[in-house]
Formats: sequence, structure tokens, C-alpha cells
Amino acid sequence: MKVEKTNYGLQITIPETENNSEFVYRLRQVRALNNNDKREQKLLAEIEKREEPLTRRFLILAASMEAFFKTLPEDMAAWWKSHDESPFDIWERKNNLNFNDFYHDGLKALGEQIDACSLEYCEKSRHGWCY
Repeated sequence: MKVEKTNYGLQITIPETENNSEFVYRLRQVRALNNNDKREQKLLAEIEKREEPLTRRFLILAASMEAFFKTLPEDMAAWWKSHDESPFDIWERKNNLNFNDFYHDGLKALGEQIDACSLEYCEKSRHGWCY
């Protein structure tokens, strides 16, 4: 997993080796976007205090998804010769959860909560706008 700081916050990239692809998530961070007014530092700190645990939860869930992807066999054709179900089906049965609901929908929901922190700043700041 690669976590990059950007001018708007964070970009998290999770490689998926099975399909030779990756998932990219972009998180807006209130301080990265709105740290230009010294008079608003108290408000930024207050919102950032709520944003940080959400970001931590996001990164933990993303790391967990990446760990699962690392367990996938490189040669899925060989996998199917000796297994009746996919690694995703096995994970879902073992954890009694839907993989997409748990990871993808979970990451999306946390990302929306993190983005909402910037919108909260917009509503509460004296500027009436935010990035």
C-alpha cells in the first residue's frame, strides 16, 4: 500500500495482484486544504481532532484489504484446478461477511466521513467556503 501526501490530503493506492490492477482512494484533509488563515487554527484543530481517528480507521481497513490481496495466488488458473471456490468466497464464508460490503463499501463510507470534515469547516468558518 502506498500512502502519498498531496495538496488536498492523502492518496492511498492498494495494488491487487490477481487482476494486475489497483484501487486508488483520495482523501480530502481539512488542514491540507484550508490551512491558510491563522484566525481559523482553533476551528481547524477541532475538526482535525475528529478527522484523525477516521483517517486511522481508513488506513487500517485499507492495510487489511492489501494483506488479503497479498495472500492471493499468482496463478489463479492453477488455483481452480484444486479448489471449488475462489479465495474471495472462502474469505466470505470464513468471516461471514460480504467482501465488497466490508472493504469497498467500508472504505467508501469512511472516505465520505473524512471528506465531510472539510464541508464542516466550510459551514463553520468565517469564509463560508472550503476546498
